[in-house]
Amino acid sequence: MLKNPRKLVRVIDPRLEGQYPEIAAQKVAALAYQCLSYHPKLRPTMAEVVRVLEPLEDFDDAQTGTFGTKLPVAAKKKVEKVVNPLFEKRPEQFGIGGALPPKKDLHRFVRWPQVVRMKMILKQRLKVPPPIHQFSKTLDKNLATSLFKMILKYRPEDRAQKKDRFFKRAHAEAEGKTPSHFIEEEDAVTDSSDDGSSNTGRQQHPSNSEASAAEAAEGAASAAEALQRRRRKKWRMRWILASGDCCFPAVTNTKRWQKNG
Repeated sequence: MLKNPRKLVRVIDPRLEGQYPEIAAQKVAALAYQCLSYHPKLRPTMAEVVRVLEPLEDFDDAQTGTFGTKLPVAAKKKVEKVVNPLFEKRPEQFGIGGALPPKKDLHRFVRWPQVVRMKMILKQRLKVPPPIHQFSKTLDKNLATSLFKMILKYRPEDRAQKKDRFFKRAHAEAEGKTPSHFIEEEDAVTDSSDDGSSNTGRQQHPSNSEASAAEAAEGAASAAEALQRRRRKKWRMRWILASGDCCFPAVTNTKRWQKNG
């Protein structure tokens, strides 16, 4: 009852309505209810009564009203909203032929039941895992043997082979031998072929490792002959340009050379 202000109003004499503030009346009613308690220990002492009633003198300026009811609140004035005529409010009409409706959340709507969707997903998956499927297409024994033999030639060298290669190269440099390399200039190619210091018949990338020795020798001879022919033509051109007899060596007369010689 002490926590319910409506029940405390019943303790006050109805003839006192409108003479005291509502908050003060509720506190006085609560104090009077405690004084009427049956048990003596629950009744307040005189000091407690004075301590409660002294602050109630500050409520003289408070609004008074009937006990248990609030005073009517003054009505608020309506503030008219100023509307700019330049900006006309045009609400969207979602009827037939009107604006498009807003997008809805359709994540809960599906076309097929869950069993059908799961079955479709399982059918789309791989039937054999990739780690197992890679062994379904393999080479036969003969092709695999030849492949492994070829790969064995290109395997990286170990430390012992690398040390042996460096040792041989150092010995060759100490003896004054030049390492094997390609010659690109025309003069250097012809000079090296005349001296016999280069092997012009060797194929750098043989297409057939089982070619016969006769074919290799024939190829070397044809390459050497072509280089010799090119060298003679080059020196012939140089001699004609140096003598100044003719600016066009293709139409020169051999008799004129013999005469000048």
